[in-house]
Amino acid sequence: MAFLIDSIFTKPEQASKLFASFTTPVWLLLVAQCVYLAGSIVSALLCLWSRLYPPWKISSVLESEGVRRGDGQTYPQESLGFFQLIGHFQHDQYEERLKTLDHEVELAILAFQLVEVSKNVTRKHLLVDCGFLFAGLSLFFSLLAGGFYVWSL
Repeated sequence: MAFLIDSIFTKPEQASKLFASFTTPVWLLLVAQCVYLAGSIVSALLCLWSRLYPPWKISSVLESEGVRRGDGQTYPQESLGFFQLIGHFQHDQYEERLKTLDHEVELAILAFQLVEVSKNVTRKHLLVDCGFLFAGLSLFFSLLAGGFYVWSL
């Protein structure tokens, strides 16, 4: 990358001559390379996105649920299994709240969280797969463009 940037910015007249010698297929392959590289980057960014609340929204989510940190009885059942919200509960109040749950509610909380985590992990694996595929295609089109360029000389 440094070689390409150095060549373009320190010797613009040579870069102009080089670009003028590119044929239409070379340009199309370079465009495909850029598109797939961008797709790989987008896949990586989407993979990093999680089902987490942004830090500035957590307080409003807890407030809208009626949560009072010092009162475990206000901790909603749906939030008792979500690690991001658990981190905002008081340990002793959270423990006491868990003791009030019956077996059926515990199973419902666990099942809900497992299904949600499973969806999230499956989505991330798909995005990682797409990212690798796009990166590979980007490299392939880059090599193909280089080959077409050399062949056209």
